[in-house]
Amino acid sequence: MQRLILFLKTPEFRKNLVYALLFFLGLFLLIIFGLRIYTRQDTFLSVPDFRGLTEEQAQKAAGSDFKLDIGYTYVNDKPRGVVLDQFPHPQDKVKPGRSIYLNVVSTEEPVVKLPNLLQVSKREAEAVLQSYGIKINELIYKRDEARDMVLEVEYQGKKIEPGTELPKGAEVVLYLGDGFGSEIVVVPDCTGLELAEAEMLIKAFTLLVGNVHYDDDVRNKDRAVVYRLEPAAGDSVEFGTRIDIFMQRD
Repeated sequence: MQRLILFLKTPEFRKNLVYALLFFLGLFLLIIFGLRIYTRQDTFLSVPDFRGLTEEQAQKAAGSDFKLDIGYTYVNDKPRGVVLDQFPHPQDKVKPGRSIYLNVVSTEEPVVKLPNLLQVSKREAEAVLQSYGIKINELIYKRDEARDMVLEVEYQGKKIEPGTELPKGAEVVLYLGDGFGSEIVVVPDCTGLELAEAEMLIKAFTLLVGNVHYDDDVRNKDRAVVYRLEPAAGDSVEFGTRIDIFMQRD
């Protein structure tokens, strides 16, 4: 017995005891973490619906269960700074820690530079502005020998030069030459035409397309036809007048 007590007091025993304790402690921790990983592999969570939330609200909803990968896009008719769509979709089952991809409406309007439209034909100017995401609010004719050629561009009541930065979707006024001719044109008859055909005909008469109205019983807009214009077909109007279109079922 005394020899056992003496052995227990030796440095060699104490060193072996420390090694043994460290071994069992490491084994214990390994088992604990292994069980956590194993059980977590079989855990699935429902993806929250982030649509309509702000970034801050989305981060709170994600908590520590999900990672958020956020991209931005500009949509003119959507509230800015909110989630537009997501992937995976709401209520999909995913593992904890999964990345959720959110598409957030940008808070900043994209900016485009006004192209050089001076001495460009009306038709070409319309096509170029459309490609830049700029709309024509009004056509105004001035006395000039260059018929239907762009003389000036105006934005918010001020003349602007090529290269001026404008928010995408901005509406400008084009000043065109009248060729020393009459500024009056007769509204064409678009009865029975589909919308695209009517718009093309109206523009060909140096007029602008105004609001498009559909009757309440129109279910498929692609099959609707024109039954009325305002101002009416046959009316005499100034160049650049907006023509409202009324559509009904074919």
